[in-house]
Order: sequence, then structure tokens, then C-alpha cells
Amino acid sequence: MVIGWYSREVTPSCPTCGSSGTPVLFGLPAPEANEAAAEGKLILRGCVQPHDSPHWECPDGHEWAGDEDEWTVALNSVLSGRPHCRSCGGPTNYLVYPGAEELFLDELARGDAEVAKEPGPQWANWARICRSCRAIF
Repeated sequence: MVIGWYSREVTPSCPTCGSSGTPVLFGLPAPEANEAAAEGKLILRGCVQPHDSPHWECPDGHEWAGDEDEWTVALNSVLSGRPHCRSCGGPTNYLVYPGAEELFLDELARGDAEVAKEPGPQWANWARICRSCRAIF
């Protein structure tokens, strides 16, 4: 397994064949998970999560549970900056509207969210903002 401190990349090896693992995610996927899965960086398994569900799968189809913390770091790394900007294709952050910061503490701590200077639309806690062109969507 390799963990890059600057990239938060986690790449565990398959205990059966030694190939690199890809994180497996159960549940209804958010747009960022769909985008990562389309690029082959995440495996989506549907809504029903078995009791002994795997965290990882290798290209040969071997599955394993692995360490929960490593899997969480890998998911955060794969999903960070997604979905990409509709205008320029750059990575995005959550734009958290004032008053909703407590809902995004982990994302704010990781640098995957920023707090807006102005209140958002009624009933909205967040939007997406491009890290490059600053487009909001």
C-alpha cells in the first residue's frame, strides 16, 4: 500500500494476486461517484450492501475488506474535486453557505469545501464552485 501525504492516495495490494485495488462503494451514487466510476477509479455495487461487503476489488475480480480507515482515505481521494466543472472541466469544491458549516466539517478540514461570503438561495446549504474558473453550479 502507498499513501502519498500530498495526494491522499491509497493503493492497497490484492492479498490474492498483488494487483492494485480499486475502492468499492455501495449505495445510491452521488454525481461525483458516478463520474469516478466512469473513469474506472471507483466500483459501484448498487444499493444493497451485504453484511460482509468488500472495500476493494482488483482487476482480476478478487475482493477483500481491508482497513476501514484506508478505504475512507481512498474514497475521499477519488471523490475530491468531483464532479468536474461544467464550464472548464476543472476540479470543484463544495461552496458551503453560512450557517451550514457544521454539515461539512470533514470537507472543510480536508480543503474540499469553502465557506461562501454571501448567503445562498433559500433552502440551499451548498453548491459546487470550480477551483479554477470559480464558476458556481
